[in-house]
Amino acid sequence: MTDGESAPQPLDRNLALHLEGSVVNGLEKWQVSTGLTLTYDRWMTEGRTRAPVAVVLVKGPQLPPLKIILKACPPERLTSREPRLHAQALSGSPSEFVNRHLVDQPFETIECEDKWRVLFQSIAGDSLRLVRPLSSVLQDEGLPELVEYVAKSLLQGWNPEFDTRKVTPYELLRSDLGSKVDRNGPLAKFMQEQGIADTTWVRFSSDLGAVVPNAILWALDSSLWPPETEGFWAHFGHSHGDLHPGNVLIQVDPAPRANDFRLIDLSAYMPNGSLAKDLAHLYLSVIGEHLSSNPVRRKNLLALALGDSQPSSLELRGLREVVARVRRVGAAWQASTMKSRQDDWNDQTALALVAGGLEFVGLRNLGLSQRLWFLQLSCVALGRYLERQNLNTPPADPATVRVVGPLVDPEIELAVERLAERCGDFKGTRSVVAVLMADLSPAASERASKFPWTAVMSFDPELDTTGSLAAARQVSGRVHRLIVSVR
Repeated sequence: MTDGESAPQPLDRNLALHLEGSVVNGLEKWQVSTGLTLTYDRWMTEGRTRAPVAVVLVKGPQLPPLKIILKACPPERLTSREPRLHAQALSGSPSEFVNRHLVDQPFETIECEDKWRVLFQSIAGDSLRLVRPLSSVLQDEGLPELVEYVAKSLLQGWNPEFDTRKVTPYELLRSDLGSKVDRNGPLAKFMQEQGIADTTWVRFSSDLGAVVPNAILWALDSSLWPPETEGFWAHFGHSHGDLHPGNVLIQVDPAPRANDFRLIDLSAYMPNGSLAKDLAHLYLSVIGEHLSSNPVRRKNLLALALGDSQPSSLELRGLREVVARVRRVGAAWQASTMKSRQDDWNDQTALALVAGGLEFVGLRNLGLSQRLWFLQLSCVALGRYLERQNLNTPPADPATVRVVGPLVDPEIELAVERLAERCGDFKGTRSVVAVLMADLSPAASERASKFPWTAVMSFDPELDTTGSLAAARQVSGRVHRLIVSVR
C-alpha cells in the first residue's frame, strides 16, 4: 500500500472463506474505491465450470441495499471471457431484447491480479424463488410451449437483423464448434481415447450394418470433404452458444411462463454465430436429460433427435413435441424472412445437429455412455447430410469398418426390448427397476424382499421359488409374475 491509499476493507468472512485470495483482495480494494460493502447472503449451485456463485447484499451511503449475484470467473479460457462477452451482448443486442431477456451488470467487472475476474449481475425478475431455471420444470406438461417461446424469441427478438454469407459445410462446423476442434482440444482427445483418430468411417454396436462418417474427424480435417462439395448461404447473428435449460431462467410461480425469460452464462456468446446453433443445442440438452443405459431408450431417443417418424411412448411424447416445436419455429422463421432459401436453411440446421452433438461429446464431465450416444447422433446426422448431397462414399463392406464403443450382445438387447414390451401396460411415466442376482446372500435377500415393490418379475424359476424373490410372494397386495421367456 502506498501513501495516500486507503487500507482494504475486510471482506465478509463467509465470502472470503470460499474465494481465491486474489479475488478476496480484489473485492476488498473494490469496497474501498466504491465506498460500498458486500454482505454474504448465500452460495448458489455452480454451473458447468468451477466458478463460485454467491448472492450478496450491497450497501453504501448513496445506495439503497441491493441484492445481486456475484460470480468469480477463474482464468480458464471459456470462463474468464464471460464478463467481456456478457457486456458485449448487452451493448450490441436490440434494446427491447436486452430489457426483457438479458441480465444487467450493475457494476463494472473486477480484474484480479492472477486473471480471475468478478462479475456482478442483477437478479433476474428480482426474485430467486419465483424465477428458476428452465431445467426445474423439465417434467412440466407445458415444457413444449415454454421452449417454443424461447426459440421464437431468439430468432425474431434477438435477431431482427442478421448477416447472410456463403460457407462450406466444413467452415460452418468449425465456426459452431470453436475451440473444441483445436488440435489438442477435447474432441481430438476423445478420438484418441476411442482409437479412431485416423478412422474416417465408423460403426456403432446398436446398428452394425450402418457405416457412417467419423464426424469428429470430418470437422477437424478439411481434406476429407470431396472437391465437389458445394457451399450454401448460412445466416449469422446473436447466439448464446451454450443454451441448455440451466441457462434459461423463467417465472415458475404461480405457473411456469417464459414471456420474460432471461439468458445467463454468456461465456460462449457470439455476435455472429450460426442462428441454427442455439435451437439445436436447446432441444439436444432436453433430450440429454432423458438418456439412460437402456439400449431401447437410447435407440428411441436417437430416432427422435434425428427427426425420424416413429411411435412414441407416453413418456417420450412430450419430448418429441419439444423437438418438433423448435424445428417448426425455425422453419416458420425461414419461410417468413427468406422464402427463396429453404434449401440453405435445411443445410444449416442439419449441420447444427452435427455440431450440437459434438458439443456434448466434448464435455469431459459427461459419462462415456452419454458421450458415445452424442457421437453416434452426430455421425448418423452427418452421414444423412452427405447422402442428401450425393457425397456419401463409405466402404462397401461394413465388416472392415471399426466399431466404436462397447459391443452389445444382440440377445441381451432383444431381451430388453421384449421386457419393455411386456411392461407396456404400466401407465406410470417413471419406474424404479431393481435387477437382483441369483447369488444374493440370505440377509440381502431378506432386505430386498422388504422393499415396497409394486410388482416383481422373475426370469429364473429357481430364483422365484427358493431365492430372494420367494419371500416377495408373502407380501400382501403385491403383484408377482414369473416370466419364463422374453423371446
